[in-house]
Amino acid sequence: MAVTPVAEVLPARALHNSGEASSHGVVDGVSFASAVVAAPTIRVPVMVELVVDVLAGTLEDLSTSVVGLLQPHMSVQTVQEQLLIIEIPNIKVTSLGGNQALISSPINGFLKESLLVIRDWWLSWFKGLTRWSEES
Repeated sequence: MAVTPVAEVLPARALHNSGEASSHGVVDGVSFASAVVAAPTIRVPVMVELVVDVLAGTLEDLSTSVVGLLQPHMSVQTVQEQLLIIEIPNIKVTSLGGNQALISSPINGFLKESLLVIRDWWLSWFKGLTRWSEES
């Protein structure tokens, strides 16, 4: 295999953005050397621990919530739509990421009752349901 000399591939004169040649290696007033030395700093993301104050009633509300592990064929949106179809609008299903969902109700005791009354529906939507806790 023949090797092409560098001089044939890269002419000694640099081209301006306008297409004009420059005999001194400067393009738009910037030399290659100064462009390399003044290259922008690469910023690397850093993990930071974030501490957030929780509103007083939030933890109390969450204590009556449930975390569900969705069945492979289900999505949070589908579960929420199914609840509306069977006329249970007082339950909210929120994605926790991956295949987990937070299930809650603003009406005290309503979610617990719903889990008992339409148990078969819940089992068709979720592989498992557990009470919410700070660790879940």
